Amino acid sequence: MDFSAVPYLLAFQAECAPEAIALLSTNRMPVGHGRLTEQPAAVITRLNQVGICRKDRAVIVLPNGPEMALVFLPIAGAAMSPPPNPACCASEFDCYLSNEEAGHLTASETRWEEP
Repeated sequence: MDFSAVPYLLAFQAECAPEAIALLSTNRMPVGHGRLTEQPAAVITRLNQVGICRKDRAVIVLPNGPEMALVFLPIAGAAMSPPPNPACCASEFDCYLSNEEAGHLTASETRWEEP
């Protein structure tokens, strides 16, 4: 099996132990390896359908937590996607986004304010 990319590792775990817990968080249902593989695969397919592919750069700006993990996996599988530190202030994000030349941005409704 090819372990050179995250989707391959996820697929291997899903095949070996689909019901085993892969992602656990307070006040949320556990996510098994099977679901953790199926959901990103569907999102990757949809991202590819709308024109987002491996050569594209996508930036994710979400708070740390299970939502970040669930969003990062498919986006990183479909495009280049280094997650920035969600604790950054607005000016740091501006610099980061300028340097990354991102074509796609995924963010929460959080209001970013300068300290």
